[in-house]
Amino acid sequence: MMKKKNKFTKRLTKIALVIGAEVLLFSGCLVMIYARGTGESENQGTYQENVTLGTKETNAGAEKQSSLQAGTNQDKNITSPVNEQKTAGTAQVSNNYNTVATEKMMESESETETDVNDDSAVSVAKTESEMLYVEPISQLPELPTGCEITSLTMALNYEGYDIDKEDLADNYLTKGRPGVNSYEDAFLGNPRDEDSYGCFAPVIVRTANKYLTEQNSAKRAYDVSGTDLEDLFDEIRSGNPVIIWGSMNIDVDIEYTDEWEIDGKLLRWPGNEHCMVLSGFDLYNETVTVCDPLREVETYDFDSFERHFKQMDKMAVVIK
Repeated sequence: MMKKKNKFTKRLTKIALVIGAEVLLFSGCLVMIYARGTGESENQGTYQENVTLGTKETNAGAEKQSSLQAGTNQDKNITSPVNEQKTAGTAQVSNNYNTVATEKMMESESETETDVNDDSAVSVAKTESEMLYVEPISQLPELPTGCEITSLTMALNYEGYDIDKEDLADNYLTKGRPGVNSYEDAFLGNPRDEDSYGCFAPVIVRTANKYLTEQNSAKRAYDVSGTDLEDLFDEIRSGNPVIIWGSMNIDVDIEYTDEWEIDGKLLRWPGNEHCMVLSGFDLYNETVTVCDPLREVETYDFDSFERHFKQMDKMAVVIK
């Protein structure tokens, strides 16, 4: 009886130990799960706090950047009234298509390039239009064939020299005879005579420089023949009117009426040759303005004037 009781007691104790061990194991698992959950919560809280802090710093930086940008814009608005004008002009374009020309002109005025004909290499603003006030002088009645010397007089007067056309024609202009001299060496005939011919760019350059040297002037006349018409506009932009050759009638092309041979070279004279002073241009309207010794101030369409200019081998003279 005692043996059975001891055996039963041992079995019961064993079962209790097993149950106790399982309880301890289960409790340990609960502790680990709780600890893990708490750690993740703490990490998540820390991460959220860091994210929030980073967001606040980012927002603060954005607010600071926005404030700086606002200050910069405010400074620009205060110190750059030109920007306000351009902005206002741009807004006006959206409301009125006719102001496009004005905006194009404003934009073009900001573009610059170097004037290759100027030894000082001054930067020239590329304006859409320009007009120089050259006082027109008529060649008539004193110089019926003196368009070249009259044009030179206008250019010299514009530069501030007090000289008249007759003084230049009588005392500074080299004269020659057709069939004996070239129109590049002398004026063929006399500008006071109706049946005379005329002269080309080299003669006007020498005449001008003879006068300028006598005046102890630092300025000189330059033969810029061969320069494209649009490139000559840079001279106008720089304040230099251009003596230029073309046709006496804008509707009539150059016609050769006489020819002769000198030293084996055939010379042909363009009967309706004419010399003027280029004083302005308008690229938007495609026109040029000249002081014409026969018609005072005239405006011609670009293409017609350029055609005659090319027919006269792009002859041009500038004083600077």
